[in-house]
Amino acid sequence: MTPSDERLQRYSRIEREADALGRLIGVHRLKTSQQFKIEEMTPALDGTTTLTDKDGAEVKIPRRRVVGQFE
Repeated sequence: MTPSDERLQRYSRIEREADALGRLIGVHRLKTSQQFKIEEMTPALDGTTTLTDKDGAEVKIPRRRVVGQFE
């Protein structure tokens, strides 16, 4: 399988899970262009959220991650 085939397969996979009412909820990975569209619609999500980890240390988590940073 070529790298581009692997990428296409990763974005076309839909994970489904049933909720308490028996409805199937499907989730799939967004393409970069789709991520940008969401970011354009949600400008209020800039900044960070501060959480406390299990050791009591404060951890700052970006509300939006940089696209491609973890891929």
